[in-house]
Amino acid sequence: MNQQKQVRRGVFTGLALAIAAYAAIVLYAGRDELMRSIGAVDARLWLGLLALTVLHFALRFARWRLYLSLMGHKPPLGFDVAVYMSGFALTATPGRVGETWRGLYLSERGVPFSDPTAAFVAERYTDLGAMAVLSVLGLSLLAGALWPLAIVTALLVAGFVVLRRPNLAEAIERRSAGGRLERLGAGAARMLRVAGRLLTPRVMVLSLGVALAAWTLQGAALWLLLTQSGHDITAGVAIGAYAIAMCVGALSFLPGGLGTMEATLIALLIAAGLDPAAAASATIVIRVVTLWFAIGLGVAATALLEADRWRRSNGAPLSAAPAPRDPTETRSPFA
Repeated sequence: MNQQKQVRRGVFTGLALAIAAYAAIVLYAGRDELMRSIGAVDARLWLGLLALTVLHFALRFARWRLYLSLMGHKPPLGFDVAVYMSGFALTATPGRVGETWRGLYLSERGVPFSDPTAAFVAERYTDLGAMAVLSVLGLSLLAGALWPLAIVTALLVAGFVVLRRPNLAEAIERRSAGGRLERLGAGAARMLRVAGRLLTPRVMVLSLGVALAAWTLQGAALWLLLTQSGHDITAGVAIGAYAIAMCVGALSFLPGGLGTMEATLIALLIAAGLDPAAAASATIVIRVVTLWFAIGLGVAATALLEADRWRRSNGAPLSAAPAPRDPTETRSPFA
């Protein structure tokens, strides 16, 4: 199945789940009240929320760029931005594993597929770590308990130790050798070796810091939305509620966490003092400027990459030596 079909399937699956989830929200909160709350969000606030989301993406891309450079790859900046954003077209996949397809585009530029997959593993690990830290901080504000932070810290350290074990890759290779999974095992072993290079203590601290900053911005967008809509809620509670809802959505393994993330966030906002219509409208708006904005950018980036691929396939192949350039030729924006 080619990339275009995968994008269409991912988007249509996400849309189907979204329709079901948001229909349930409308029935729960009431259509009229919900529409009034959403309509009260003015254009300047929409732009502010989108600006925070763009900054969130910029931080995550900078981390991605760092990972590729550590593996010895430095693709053209414009091409790399498009490749990274194209992964968001499949954000609405279980665990966001659809984002691993960035490697298909990078492999056409000589990057082994296992390298961007390893970068994806390092991304998800530090993202989940950041979301877990923000979640337990939110819980501490909501319930006054600090012990979950110690548990999460211990789990992060344990996961770091496991991924850094030098004999883990060798064990996978031994167990898969000579069987049907030999090729898969070899790829997984290479991915773990590369991921180990990306998760050195220094890089790990830097990556986790970037992840914390990036996901705090997403929670801050929710706080901005709520405060500008006249609700009295602290930044810590809003950021923590967003992080908890995102973790529940990720653990559900539903595409994009659709349904579970929304239900959790609505429940937490109601617990924080919002009425059902206000909690539901805030949830829908924040999902539009985060999840659906990301998917839209991903689809657009994929279209650009596919157009560039088509142009290249109808000209000189990627592996061919570059021919003298005709001044009238339209140059690829990703060259």
